[in-house]
Amino acid sequence: MGSFNVKKKAEPQKENAYILYMMIGSLFAKTYCRTEVMEEKLYLSYVEMNRNTQETREKQVISAAENALGSIVCDLSDIQCEAYIVSRGDRFYLDFLTGFEEVHVEVDPKGGYIIELL
Repeated sequence: MGSFNVKKKAEPQKENAYILYMMIGSLFAKTYCRTEVMEEKLYLSYVEMNRNTQETREKQVISAAENALGSIVCDLSDIQCEAYIVSRGDRFYLDFLTGFEEVHVEVDPKGGYIIELL
């Protein structure tokens, strides 16, 4: 019996949504994901990625988060947050809620994203 290789189609939107969740969540002292099923779905897309692509996108997200959040990044490491990942229409929305600050992320169908401090 021959072996065959099944390659999953890349899903940049889901991949970036997970990377954003992972990288922004790591800025906080502790992140509790309140939408675990969605987190697991996105994680499956992430683990299918090439390792080099993962690392490149992670660096891009870190840079974008630092630019969007500015000096508040240092303060986040002392705060716990609740994270929510929601799919609405053709977009993913990630909200990191602390009771003080809120980080909001929107991911479009092509994997582009906007990070905002609310």
